[in-house]
Amino acid sequence: MNPALLIAALPSVLLQAQQSSPPALKFEVVSIRRHGADSGPVQAGPTADGYRSIGLPMIAIFQVAYALPNQPGVLRGNQIEGDPGWLRNELYDVVAKVDQPDLADWRKPQMRQTMLRAMLQAILAERCKVAAHFAQKEMPVYDLVVAKSGPKFKQAETVDTADLRRKHPAGGIMRGSGAMVEEGSETTQFYAISMALLANTILPGVADRPVVDNTRLTGYYDLAVPTSALKRAPPSPPVTSQPLDIPPTTWRRIDLHGAAAGGRAAASGPRRAWCKCW
Repeated sequence: MNPALLIAALPSVLLQAQQSSPPALKFEVVSIRRHGADSGPVQAGPTADGYRSIGLPMIAIFQVAYALPNQPGVLRGNQIEGDPGWLRNELYDVVAKVDQPDLADWRKPQMRQTMLRAMLQAILAERCKVAAHFAQKEMPVYDLVVAKSGPKFKQAETVDTADLRRKHPAGGIMRGSGAMVEEGSETTQFYAISMALLANTILPGVADRPVVDNTRLTGYYDLAVPTSALKRAPPSPPVTSQPLDIPPTTWRRIDLHGAAAGGRAAASGPRRAWCKCW
């Protein structure tokens, strides 16, 4: 008997040589130059009047620009196909300024993500001659769902980036989102994170396949995860004596703790098919 797999159609991005029509929204001023010793520390993200990406390859901008529509976070590297080598291997400094008429909208958190993605797409199309389109690709995935007892973590205390930086100075804003992460030796704390971001960005890093958010939880949450659970497990040694028709019994479990209330939730499941959170 072969293990059952949950199959879902996941979007991937295919890069092409031809140039598509650039988005209407654009930065007023854009500076792109090779990263040098005098460029300063590595940084990336929107600013009060623009965007800065220092010491990173252009693929970092691409992952923000072409993140899946209506989802937070960035496009994972395994969802990108056909990209040229320089997009990943060469480091650049990109500094961009928003046009004055667009500043009022840029400073509205609910509008900035959409504007940023469109403006970064314009940079890639006009300055780097990169064009992209979405295609469907089938692959096995994990399905993240809520268990019968329901989630125990709480709604985020705040989703405002400035408030998060003030309350948690040791944390860092996750690239392509407004969520914050603060890693400790025992526990890694997430603030203002959505289940979509958790599934799209965090969990695939420790799983052996993509994770699809089917929790139907649309809010933002403060939760904690054991730091050890976020480390990718070493591959299992090959088994030669076990018959092939016996399904695997290895399980992964991730405990999620409510940040403020000490509540508890967990995600677990057989590695062959699905996982749950409760």
